Amino acid sequence: MKTNRHQEAYEVLKKGAKALPEYIPLHEGVAKVSVQLNKYQEALKECQAALAINDRYFNALALSGGIYDKLGDKEKAIDYLQRALDIEPENKLLLLDYAQVLATSGRGEEAVEVYKKLKADYPDDFMIYQYLGITYGNMGKIEESIENLKRAIALRPNPLSFFNLAVALEKTGNIKEAAHYMKEYLRTTPEGDTPRKRNAQQKLALWEKRL
Repeated sequence: MKTNRHQEAYEVLKKGAKALPEYIPLHEGVAKVSVQLNKYQEALKECQAALAINDRYFNALALSGGIYDKLGDKEKAIDYLQRALDIEPENKLLLLDYAQVLATSGRGEEAVEVYKKLKADYPDDFMIYQYLGITYGNMGKIEESIENLKRAIALRPNPLSFFNLAVALEKTGNIKEAAHYMKEYLRTTPEGDTPRKRNAQQKLALWEKRL
């Protein structure tokens, strides 16, 4: 049903964009609905149409960055996100997206600097600590990872932080505490039979044999 509504919206907006090709919000609308329909190339085409009219149109730049990230083209994702940040350098959600793309592009140190700025500006946002903790973990900085993930949990207990904290604690040899947090992940996760959940179940079974 949801897909049908998106398809209907796509067709209406597409007709509008064709009738009024200079009206940027219609191109933006087509792009956003195209993303919902997994039509990423179509979405990029509409973003480019908007940027051809106004090359500093923020929403088209930010959306293009997100699409390129989904497509795995990290360099283009970073380029478009940087262009969007030139327009709105204090945009919290955009900075979070930018940091996550940097972190998954092997540019962890740059991502950490963005997260540190966000921490200073939003000291009570659990998500910043969560993704900073995950980034530190991927960089092998386990103590920093644990510190930030525990802070995230203190602000808002959540399955993703539980899982990543358990993994970090395992690396320090603290199997007892790791098992505790992995149980919390399994207790609270809304995930179905996902690879991460199966991995968690396997890890916990091994840890419990060692306790």
